[in-house]
Amino acid sequence: MRRQVIKFIILFIIITPISLKASTDFDKMVKIEKGFFQAGCDKNEIVQHNRVGVKTVFLDTYWIDKYEVTNLEYEKFDKNHNRSLRSNCDNCPVTRVGWLHGKEYCVSLGKDLPTEAQWEKAAGAKSGCDYVWGDKMFESSNRLAHAGYNKDDKINTAPVGSYPPNRFGVYDMAGNVWEWTNNWLETSIKDFPKDEILYNPKGPDRGIKKIRRGGSWNDSIEGLIVAWRDWSFSDSRYYADLGFRCVYNLPDK
Repeated sequence: MRRQVIKFIILFIIITPISLKASTDFDKMVKIEKGFFQAGCDKNEIVQHNRVGVKTVFLDTYWIDKYEVTNLEYEKFDKNHNRSLRSNCDNCPVTRVGWLHGKEYCVSLGKDLPTEAQWEKAAGAKSGCDYVWGDKMFESSNRLAHAGYNKDDKINTAPVGSYPPNRFGVYDMAGNVWEWTNNWLETSIKDFPKDEILYNPKGPDRGIKKIRRGGSWNDSIEGLIVAWRDWSFSDSRYYADLGFRCVYNLPDK
């Protein structure tokens, strides 16, 4: 019993956000102002895939990393990290990192993983049915994101920031690698909120899989649509196309 209590306390410390540390570099983050936005997309095929439609969401002000966390940054935290051959350069997005390890990294800097709503608002699209750059269709002849390849193309991830930023100044919110969010995937009808307006939603309290967003270099173009949701088991840590970025939430007054 005593061991279980100690284990719980350690896990609580690991996953509970802590106060901002001096090492947090706001020059590498973007401030997203508080306010309402429309989350989701009302197109039938996207609603069926996502399991949710459009919701009005209010979020308090927060800061989000301009770039996906890189190998070099992550390996200062985990010196035993084993890079994927598909994402092997120092400035490439770190992959082969499970949800909890990504969470631990962010918390170690006084940050956290973004909620799904925070991620979607920071993607900067006017509509969840659009891409980060707008409603113009993705073109492989003129790529606006590192995406649309497959494993046979012998293409790896790109160094972070290789493509233009969105309107907020955030890079790689479409393509390169999928990104972990804090949210559990809903497992039953009771997990879906009934409210018309959601305030700082965090999703279900528990689950089996975690939501990931943004698409990747080797996945379907549909995944680049801002509202598109996907999910993986939280202990998945061997994907070459799944990484993360962090957010800083302002302390409660």
